[in-house]
Amino acid sequence: MIRKIWNKAVQWFTMANWRLDAARYSDSWGYTNWPLQARHEIDGWDQMTIWRRARELYYNSAQIRKAVKNMVDFTGILTPLPMTSDVEWNKLAREAFLARVKNPFTFDLAGKVNYKQALRWMETNAIIDGDVAVVPTFGSDGGALFAFYKAPQVGGGGEQGVELNAQGRPVAYYLKKEDGGALKLAGHQVILYQHSPDPERVRGVSELVAALENARDVHVIVKYAKNGQMISNSMGLVSTMAVGAKKSDVGRFVGAGAKVNAGPAGPAMPHTLAGTGLQITHLPEGCDLRAINDGRPSANLQEFFKFLVRSIAQGVGLDPEVLFYSNEMGSAAVRFSLAKVQKWQEARLEDLEVVCNRIYRHVLACEMAQGRLRACHDERWLNVHWVGSADMTIDTPRVARAQIDLVREGLASGRDFTLRTVGMTPEQLAEERAAELAACKAAAAKYGLTLAELFPGSVGAVNAPGGDDEVGKVPAVEDSDPETVISE
Repeated sequence: MIRKIWNKAVQWFTMANWRLDAARYSDSWGYTNWPLQARHEIDGWDQMTIWRRARELYYNSAQIRKAVKNMVDFTGILTPLPMTSDVEWNKLAREAFLARVKNPFTFDLAGKVNYKQALRWMETNAIIDGDVAVVPTFGSDGGALFAFYKAPQVGGGGEQGVELNAQGRPVAYYLKKEDGGALKLAGHQVILYQHSPDPERVRGVSELVAALENARDVHVIVKYAKNGQMISNSMGLVSTMAVGAKKSDVGRFVGAGAKVNAGPAGPAMPHTLAGTGLQITHLPEGCDLRAINDGRPSANLQEFFKFLVRSIAQGVGLDPEVLFYSNEMGSAAVRFSLAKVQKWQEARLEDLEVVCNRIYRHVLACEMAQGRLRACHDERWLNVHWVGSADMTIDTPRVARAQIDLVREGLASGRDFTLRTVGMTPEQLAEERAAELAACKAAAAKYGLTLAELFPGSVGAVNAPGGDDEVGKVPAVEDSDPETVISE
């Protein structure tokens, strides 16, 4: 009976603990008692260490700096397109928003960055540190201003600078002061921008965290390889002696006119080769001089170095080819990789849109409160469509033609396309074009010309001799290809 119970206990223990090989204890897996709660897995000390290491590599590692730069460029920025039923207000609201945020002095409390610069600043520091804090405030004219704080500035109270209620909702944030204290702000007064937000985690985590170790290895390996090259180059020549030879047998060569040490067989004297002007020196028997040829970095080391660099890209969630080696890719691979980057970009823009909505609301609410923008007739005045940056593509003409076809068939937005490409709505483009044509007509009339004469190469501007009635008619063109003759 006891043996049966013992066998059952051993069976239960084995199945419960080692049912999976991955569950077996191993030093390579680190701590087996890691807490399974997001709020306690990464504490304030871990965050501080990651901030320091990530910033050290950002300022010293070319690979990390380039990775961050590319991630910021791939993410892009967002610009608003009001979508309320009040058409006139949509135009006024967009103009009021852009007029306010384009000027650093009417957007940034410190007066250093405008809206687009702030978005790039936020993206850069959120990648390095894990999050940034944005605090909406007010200017002396009653308009909106915003203060920006990096991750280490959020602290001094609560849990890693955040005070949560029983449901995990932030009810207060603490901002560190220079005198050592902390400023407490209500939860709704602070926007904590981060990617991949976790409802259970208090703060964001650096997006470089999985790449820091290998990035550090790359930095160290390159440093040692460079030091090896400098040492070998500084030594120049190395003397070698056979067994039994004396050290004084080797001649010293320090430059033109240098003295030569004499050994038992006499000094090593230079001799001139007849008819060449070149000199050779005979060293005593058993002595030799050789130049140092350091083979570092070897082919194997270079491959390993490339492996580490590729792992940096994988650590930040992108294909290595897209982040570092796009010039080595074929056109088909580039198209596929760019499609993957666009999916990656969409997820990041969703995070950015949350902050942009808060900025948009604060700016327009202040403008309406001060009377610089009339109230919207649509109660849903916060209805806005955010337009991202122009799509990354290697086939710009093809993508443009496809977009034009979709807009013409009513399957895509013309506004979205023009805002992405030129930053203007179709209505603004039409007004600009009309103003240009009116100015051209006035200039042509001033000098007694027609538009056809002023722009002979424009579509429909054929300068036909038949007078104004013939202007705009395109005559048949004789095609040199008999299979595609243009019929009249």
